[in-house]
Amino acid sequence: MTLPPELLRAISAEGGCQVAFVLGAGCSFEAPTALPLSRHLALECHRTLVEHGILDEGDCADPSDLSLVADAVFAKHGSQDELVRRMPRDAFANAEPNNGYRSAAALLRERAVCDVITLNFDLAIDHALSFVSARGDVAVISAPSDISRLRARNVVHLHGDVRSSEDDWVLRTEQIEEQWRDGWEQLMTIRVMTTPVVVFAGLCT
Repeated sequence: MTLPPELLRAISAEGGCQVAFVLGAGCSFEAPTALPLSRHLALECHRTLVEHGILDEGDCADPSDLSLVADAVFAKHGSQDELVRRMPRDAFANAEPNNGYRSAAALLRERAVCDVITLNFDLAIDHALSFVSARGDVAVISAPSDISRLRARNVVHLHGDVRSSEDDWVLRTEQIEEQWRDGWEQLMTIRVMTTPVVVFAGLCT
């Protein structure tokens, strides 16, 4: 695979911090992280929700869409915690970083990359920072209370992470489409999207 010349120039630019990454679920699929993609996770969660009587067949228009599964659970119970409880939270918390995450962490440590936004709930990128001894150089931002710790280089869990309370996981359609506006998520998105070069990886849409 040939990298675009503008990306190579930005990565090697004097002073660094000309590049930001936006990472989706596909980045956690590769071993050894080996976490399920959103579609598989949605179908399995929907199956167990129906099995345990939390949802009825037909409550969700598309059980392969995790946001629609979350919408259905919230509409019926006023909370999405029944869905979050059925996710592989231990696997998310203990996710081993694959080579992609280790490379992203190394680029952060070397100041070639200024920010990594992840839309995933797992902690693989956090563990990658430890793997390359970058935890002292990079801030991890997962909630508005973390903004005061913002640094020149950051990992941002834009949708929350496995440590967030169940209803703070950004899963539902309304949360994704509307609730981020005018909040800390919008501030972080603007910060990243005004970086000279933004690389998107592992996104399904």
